[in-house]
Amino acid sequence: MRLVLIALLTVTCFAEDAHEHGKVNLDIAFEGKTGIIMLHGSAEAFLGFEHEAKSKAEKKVLKTLKDSSSKLESLIGFDKSLNCKSTRTSFGFNKIEEHDDHDHKDEKEHKGHQNFKISYKVECSKAVEKTKISFDFSKALKNIHEVELQFINNTYQTGKEIESSKGSFDVK
Repeated sequence: MRLVLIALLTVTCFAEDAHEHGKVNLDIAFEGKTGIIMLHGSAEAFLGFEHEAKSKAEKKVLKTLKDSSSKLESLIGFDKSLNCKSTRTSFGFNKIEEHDDHDHKDEKEHKGHQNFKISYKVECSKAVEKTKISFDFSKALKNIHEVELQFINNTYQTGKEIESSKGSFDVK
């Protein structure tokens, strides 16, 4: 498991995309029946804002996301025969990014960009090979319009950009 996870973390650290609103990275790594899933991107894609929740409305958005993402099954679907169980391992702001590479209408609002991350540990009763994995962020994460997918396991690796908040892929 360590080798696959190290590979995924290395790819994630060095291939961090530029901060893009509406786009998230979905990184999935499995070794045998055990996996990790990381969903990360601009806080705007997750929450609709990029700062710590301050107002009542922002705190409500954060709580709603925390509640709706507590079960991985509400976002990502595995073949039911795999009997996968998940535990959320992280939830929250994970990086502040300062840059001047694009214009904003309101510079005060965008002075510091923040990213957001949700991650899970997954245990399945069988290996995920020769199954389909699907995702649908359209209900819980309405600001996501594009997903950069990376998947790796002992025998297969794939990556693709999906210009939608939902999709699927076959694990070979």
